[in-house]
Amino acid sequence: MYRSSDEWSDPDHSLNYLQYADSFPHRNEGEAILLENIPANATRILDIGSGSGRLIKMIKENSQIRH
Repeated sequence: MYRSSDEWSDPDHSLNYLQYADSFPHRNEGEAILLENIPANATRILDIGSGSGRLIKMIKENSQIRH
């Protein structure tokens, strides 16, 4: 069944997603690859604000980029 993107405007829907986000298969591996590919000399990361903020938080916690 097709779901509208409007569902992501509902805080309950987003919070429900975050409860099981870490259980997705291979998610940790994919995120580790992302972190490995951020250049050590990067001074900025563009966050277009299209998600929960979970990924940019992880990037900040695992990088030398000033927040």
